[in-house]
Amino acid sequence: MSQKKVVSSQAQRKATGYLKKHFEISERRGCELIKVVRSTMHKSHARENKDLKERIFQISLKHKSYGYRRISALLKREGCSVNHKNVYRL
Repeated sequence: MSQKKVVSSQAQRKATGYLKKHFEISERRGCELIKVVRSTMHKSHARENKDLKERIFQISLKHKSYGYRRISALLKREGCSVNHKNVYRL
């Protein structure tokens, strides 16, 4: 049973970046050397929706019968550019 070190993806990105910069190797080669999948190098699309989530929560408290479609329409009227699927997910 092989034991792996648990290293954060940020540390893996940093190590691969170091290899790319100082040894002039490709991202692919750097990932091979560190034994990391290349998808780790690309930041995940972390959605910063805290403000939107808070606003949706406020609307849902005020209007308990509103669904995601009506909430998204209300947000659009307020000037917030938001997709109805995004409101549904939150």
